[in-house]
Amino acid sequence: MLFASQGITFIQIGQEFWRNKQGLDNTFESPDSINDINWDYIGYHPDTIDLTKQLINLKKSNGLFRLDMYNYINEHLTFQNYKNGTGVISFTLKDDTAKFILFFNSSGSQIEIGKDSNSNLNGIYTYSDVDFSYAVSNISNSINVSGGKVIIDNLGFAIFKFNS
Repeated sequence: MLFASQGITFIQIGQEFWRNKQGLDNTFESPDSINDINWDYIGYHPDTIDLTKQLINLKKSNGLFRLDMYNYINEHLTFQNYKNGTGVISFTLKDDTAKFILFFNSSGSQIEIGKDSNSNLNGIYTYSDVDFSYAVSNISNSINVSGGKVIIDNLGFAIFKFNS
């Protein structure tokens, strides 16, 4: 979600390969044994590293992810799902050249969205008018696209790009 947010994205070294500082929050005065970087983790989490690279490239290569003034954000970003309690956030970023639809699912279960979706998701906008098989590309951590519909796992996200 951080990479899809407007503004400068900040991560600490090693987050892309699950550096954890042994679970401590504030390690400013901790010894090197806590703050050192275990480079072996790179080999354990290549999928997360690749996903981080894709998200960085997306943000760098498309200005819709770097809007710097409120009026631009207001013009190009539209939230569809953000109601308290649903656990689903989705929004659209659009200009004359591209349209991105983004989903973040923390609802506690899989969600189905897309073409002719008939899911009863307690008020969640399901994009039943969108055929996701026409997406030019997508970046995600756990989805299944089939027949124009998308299933997003709990704690999953998806970013779809369409030509405008």
